[in-house]
Amino acid sequence: MVEDEDNWWVNKNPDNEKSPSESMNVFTGSVGSISSQSPDISIMPNDPNKFIMSQFLIGLLIIPIFAGFITSVVTISANKSVNDTYYDDYYYFSDDDNPGTTIISGDEYYTWDVIFDVPDIDISDIEERDYWLSIEFRAAEEDSQWGYCYFDMDILDNNELKKSGDGSYWYPMYCSHSMEEYEVLFQVTEQTFTYAIDQNIQAEYASIYGDTDISGFGIFLQILPILIILFYIGVIVWSFISKRKSLGFGLIGGIIIVPISFCFSMIFISFFYWNNF
Repeated sequence: MVEDEDNWWVNKNPDNEKSPSESMNVFTGSVGSISSQSPDISIMPNDPNKFIMSQFLIGLLIIPIFAGFITSVVTISANKSVNDTYYDDYYYFSDDDNPGTTIISGDEYYTWDVIFDVPDIDISDIEERDYWLSIEFRAAEEDSQWGYCYFDMDILDNNELKKSGDGSYWYPMYCSHSMEEYEVLFQVTEQTFTYAIDQNIQAEYASIYGDTDISGFGIFLQILPILIILFYIGVIVWSFISKRKSLGFGLIGGIIIVPISFCFSMIFISFFYWNNF
């Protein structure tokens, strides 16, 4: 008997039951809605009161040590800027230094020139700004006699100036001891001092000492340590406002570290740069 070839597949599954392997999954919804779905993952917020060791150590050690070192460098630099307001220099004459001559108020004087390593000098400006200037001059004398002539701003008297033949003015110096009978004058052009003596003797020594105003950078260095302290306090306040309490507590503890770092830094810098102080 021959089976109907057109219905052979029906006979093999008369109950129309599907096997597990023939079952199909059915998806619903659009592609966009499926792709937009994400798993529900909840993230716990950071606890602002959590102690963070790295921040605490930065505030306790790194920032205070650095602040102490910088303050020591600024302190030394500020002190040097104050010392830079003072200037001085000296010169010893030798037998190779020969005098010149000039006519002052009709009299002949022997002149000696010295170029000092100092800022440009203007006595009128020094008088106006109330700076200080002190000058000394000595001549070589026989029999080991000792005397000197000097000038400073306290004894300046513009009424005693003397005029030379070329129209320039000379300032008188006051002499004592063995040079009391000498008349010594001087004039200055920037860094060059010219001494005039009414006798033909050998000059021995000349010196100058004075001061001037501190520079703007020097003033900044003077107030910079205060700014560093205010900045340190500001960082402490900022650390608590920004909820970095570990950093803030470290900075508070670092207040003890700052002066220790400052002292050791001063010793360290002084040890290596002693000759510059």
